Amino acid sequence: MIKRKRGGPAFQLVPEAQRCFTGLHFYYIPNDDVNPVRKARIKKAKEHGATWTRGLETATHVIVDKQFTYADIESTLAKAACTTDKIIVNETYPLDCQGYHALVNPDQPHYKVPGFPLADTPQASTSETPADLPGQSQTSEQSLELKPRRNAPLTRAYVPPRATPERNCGSQRSPEPRATQVIPSSLQGKRHNPASPEPDDRAASAKHQSSNSSPPGPEDELTKYMKLARDHFSDFILDDEEEVLATVDGGAETGSSDEERQNKKQRSTKKPVKYADNDVSWQDKFACMKGGTEGSKDSDSPNARTIEVLQSMCDYYSRVNDHWRVNAYRKGIATLRRLNWKVTTYEEAFPLPDIGHRLAQKIEEIATTNRLLRLEYAQQDSVAEVLDQFLKIYGVGLSQANKWISQGFRTIEDLKKQANLTINQRVGIEHYEDLNTRIPRQEVQALGDCVKRAAAAIDPAVELLIGGSYRRGSESSGDIDFIITKTGTTSTDELVPFLDKLVRKLGDDGFLTCTLAALRHSETKSQGSKWHGCCVLPQSDFPGKTDEHRPIWRRIDLLLVPETEFGAAVIYFTGNDIFNRSMRLLASKKGMRLNQRGLYKDVMRGFDRVKLSEGQLIEGKDEEKIFEILGVTWREPHERWC
Repeated sequence: MIKRKRGGPAFQLVPEAQRCFTGLHFYYIPNDDVNPVRKARIKKAKEHGATWTRGLETATHVIVDKQFTYADIESTLAKAACTTDKIIVNETYPLDCQGYHALVNPDQPHYKVPGFPLADTPQASTSETPADLPGQSQTSEQSLELKPRRNAPLTRAYVPPRATPERNCGSQRSPEPRATQVIPSSLQGKRHNPASPEPDDRAASAKHQSSNSSPPGPEDELTKYMKLARDHFSDFILDDEEEVLATVDGGAETGSSDEERQNKKQRSTKKPVKYADNDVSWQDKFACMKGGTEGSKDSDSPNARTIEVLQSMCDYYSRVNDHWRVNAYRKGIATLRRLNWKVTTYEEAFPLPDIGHRLAQKIEEIATTNRLLRLEYAQQDSVAEVLDQFLKIYGVGLSQANKWISQGFRTIEDLKKQANLTINQRVGIEHYEDLNTRIPRQEVQALGDCVKRAAAAIDPAVELLIGGSYRRGSESSGDIDFIITKTGTTSTDELVPFLDKLVRKLGDDGFLTCTLAALRHSETKSQGSKWHGCCVLPQSDFPGKTDEHRPIWRRIDLLLVPETEFGAAVIYFTGNDIFNRSMRLLASKKGMRLNQRGLYKDVMRGFDRVKLSEGQLIEGKDEEKIFEILGVTWREPHERWC
């Protein structure tokens, strides 16, 4: 029998010339490899010569995750006898060192932990480095000589700044100088090139040139350094906003080849290709002009399978709150929906509007293989699954969810036992299953009847409308949005007393079970226009069989809207979001502004589209009239699926 070969080492050292962490001891906060991302970072550091230490006392560097501030780690640092001799940096520092194959200057601001007390640590001075780090050489300080004043005051000689002191990588230094050295912050915009002159040589050359006191000729030092800077940044492409938005689906690209940079230049200057119907006006290309019904928007498209896979990818980015990629995928999907022919190759997809280089590659992969590897990897990612679970908790955003993952929490039970939770987060966890269960349409109708009965008993003149996906005709809803208005009202303050009475009555009846966000009352007036909370449908109003009823917590929002803003508010709270964004963009293209309060004209905007004036209100009361002013064909609520 042949024995199986045992697994190799957990990591493999890089060539000795690239081991920039030799002799250094890293302590991580959190100091574990539960997080797969941190585990990969620790492995990379080991490959470059570092030692992962479990004790803070023996560490030379403390690597802190970016989501932590100094206040978060202060108690951990206090456990060590002495931390003044340790370099405390964030997780970006070792990554940059590995990229340059050298120890960069740790005193730069983007390596600091937020809230770090600079004055109390040796890192406060960028001209000094700790003397007891392994393999660190001492460099004597030298003063720069002042240049004699020139006759022409407007032409000044270049005086090179003092370079960052050199730091060695290994604990034992050979007589010959190594290529690994500290990279000054001024040179970190470009990867270290071993073939380029050493910093000492450049400094000596600059010093020799600056010592020449003769007047500059046609090729003076300023011109030389301008050429040097031009050559240094020759690979950077500065283009308009279209180039930036065209690359959001692919993320940042580093180390691009000449061919890829040429593709970027071509993409930034390409002319959008018109659709098959060339006589369609520019306004008719907006999503709000097309509309659509639920479930039938993609079934007849020749690109139905491609749209389905891209929509799954878009949903994934939506769950992790990656808004840039969500917008990029939505634009690309909208383009494919308008086509009456199937896109199968990169060459067919790339010239289309709102489809960039990366998205065109994905479209070709789907059309060729009927699958998308990026989507499969995302669905198999355990960390993404945990993140998706945490983001479904009420009151939890992306930052909080990532912080819990970095602390080692993986399940809802972990959060219940160990995490510090707010009141709303605890409610969201205790009723996690209920609040993340879709509400059937019949139950939404029954819940609405309960609220309307209570409202009629308080003030019969008040009108209540259920918005959201229920108004668009959906068979289920995530929560219930009530739009509350009254004839003759011009401000939400006129409806606040009614809302207070309604919440109190529904609470006494046992309908409302929890308040998550309420109006803020002060001595002068009430602030806010909405109430958020949870409710439970009484058994007497349950639309099904009595024995099937159980008290399920549902999310409910009560929104106050005066009559003068009712039409705009109904558009906003009906959706869907793509339909609403399309209408707002169309209004902007026509020099107007549309929001939940009304349609405005003559809005003044400054630099970066900063609003300088509110403008003049055109219409806010009538929903159909807003459609008419914008030139949008009237769409019933069930036709607003985009």
